[in-house]
Amino acid sequence: MTIAISTKITHDDLLKMPEGNLPREIIDGELIVNLSPSAYHQRIVTRFVHMIAGFLDDHPVGEVLGSPLDTILASDQVVQPDLLYVSNERAGIVERWVYGAPDLAVEVISETSRRRDEVRKRELYEQFGVAEYWIVDPEARSVKVYRRGASGGYDHPVLITAAHDKTLTTPLLPGLNIDLAKVFAE
Repeated sequence: MTIAISTKITHDDLLKMPEGNLPREIIDGELIVNLSPSAYHQRIVTRFVHMIAGFLDDHPVGEVLGSPLDTILASDQVVQPDLLYVSNERAGIVERWVYGAPDLAVEVISETSRRRDEVRKRELYEQFGVAEYWIVDPEARSVKVYRRGASGGYDHPVLITAAHDKTLTTPLLPGLNIDLAKVFAE
């Protein structure tokens, strides 16, 4: 007789581990330790945070937060989006960590995170009710935008580029115009 034992990691297990400097996530109960992001990656995240925070200063409809911040979708599904936005109507999910799906999750991809961000995290964000998900590609200078459709799942993504479209907008924050040339400036 063979017995298969599967140990899934949970957020409680993560809290018992020694602190470290590398970002840690739990996807499907598996602990994932990510490499630290590049300086360019962090510049992009910082620019997005500043642009959204500046908009929210004038239009206080929610809060933008940057990583690292545990976003607990389920005990065995703990992600750290590069940035997230939570509307005032859903502000109750933000405590010490975020307990539930933010309105917007943004991931700036790297070669080591590309598949996970484009496939599994997209599936998780869709499954747990994130209204909008942006996948930011620094190399292509583009943002792939997934929005919830009438079916409840994500519609086909819209690709917005710095070269062609130039400006990123979202119905979550009417009036916000993100200049992608500024975001991707090196």
